[in-house]
Parts: sequence; C-alpha cells; structure tokens
Amino acid sequence: YLFLDTARAALREISPSLNRTISTVGPTIAHSWRFWPLLIYFTHRVLKKKHQKVATNIGSFLWIAYLSKKRSIERQTINTGSA
Repeated sequence: YLFLDTARAALREISPSLNRTISTVGPTIAHSWRFWPLLIYFTHRVLKKKHQKVATNIGSFLWIAYLSKKRSIERQTINTGSA
C-alpha cells in the first residue's frame, strides 16, 4: 500500500506543477516560434552556405542570452515583491 499512497501523493502534485510549468514555459515557446523560423529563413535566404552554421550558432547564443536575461528579470521581480 505504500506504493499506492506515494502514487496518489505524486498525482496530486502533478496538476499544480504542470500549471506552473505551462504558465512559465508557454510565453517562451511562443517567442521561440517567432525567433527561430525568422533566423532560419534569414540564414538560408541571405547568407552563403558556409556562413549559415555560424549565423545559426550566433542566433542560438543570442537566444540563450535573451532567456537568461528574461529569467533574471523575473527573479528580481519575484524577490522585490513587485509581481
């Protein structure tokens, strides 16, 4: 019965955890769907083949910097209680 009790407790935690994840990740995915297709279109349409990989890597670096900056701003907002 220990397994059943543990499973029930875990299932109760899924819904709040899933809602937090969706509220956090949802906007990021929407931004991602705008950024990556534009970057791929630009690199394949404008740049020569030998520069495409470098441009995509630079785009990846910029995307990670954007996510990091966004996360640090969210943490500052949460820590100051301005949310």
